[in-house]
Amino acid sequence: MACITDTTPTTIVTTVSDSSKNINEAIASSPIPISSVSPPPPTLTTSSVSSTRKNRLNHALDLMINATMEKWSQQNLASAFPVLHDSAPEEIEAARIETASYVKEMVKEQCEDIFIKRNIAEKLDAFDDILVNHSRKISDNETSADALHTWMQPRHAVHCRVVELKKKRELEMLTALEELDRANEELTARFKQKNEEIIQCFELGKVHGSLARAGKVKGQTPKVEKQEKKKKQVGRAKKRLQYTRRFVNAVAGFGKRRMNPNDGGNK
Repeated sequence: MACITDTTPTTIVTTVSDSSKNINEAIASSPIPISSVSPPPPTLTTSSVSSTRKNRLNHALDLMINATMEKWSQQNLASAFPVLHDSAPEEIEAARIETASYVKEMVKEQCEDIFIKRNIAEKLDAFDDILVNHSRKISDNETSADALHTWMQPRHAVHCRVVELKKKRELEMLTALEELDRANEELTARFKQKNEEIIQCFELGKVHGSLARAGKVKGQTPKVEKQEKKKKQVGRAKKRLQYTRRFVNAVAGFGKRRMNPNDGGNK
């Protein structure tokens, strides 16, 4: 009669909270050789990692506030608390510590509001999930590109694409606005030049005196330079002009017939 022995290895389930004693007892009761069994590496859950990260963030805020408050000199503290400096100068340090604690509380309250508004806790948890998952894959020697690929949620993927497109569109808009600014400057310069040319054309002409008085009352007539009158001819030149006007330029058959003064009165 054959004896069948069950050689199926027993699965050992352990958690992070198991103590080393429980692990040793499980190894001793297992049919698998002791040399082939190794305790699982301790891993942190997402909540513990995110809480640790938040504690580190609060610790960093405390360090920044302390470094800022340490920059306060005795002169600054004395100017901030003049009554306390005069009455009890030894309590200035206590006032500085109390002020620092007050500032810390104010900063933490504002940071908590920002964390809630920006949903920082959820983002930290998502980031920690990625880190924990990738660290586990790396420990299992799963380092290929497909294994380490991170599948983001649709809204996160869309957000990443929209941010890049938004930056690209902003650059295009800035370039277009710069070109429009240059075009506006060129048009403004051309308009100024044309305006100056038109003004110069009007300034070259002079208004005649008779036209200057049209539609004007006393006191509204623009000042116009007197034009030089044509010099009158006198003497022999005057008589020559009179002769030409009367006998040479006269139209035949128009008006009274005039006699030529040189014919001696003979027809």
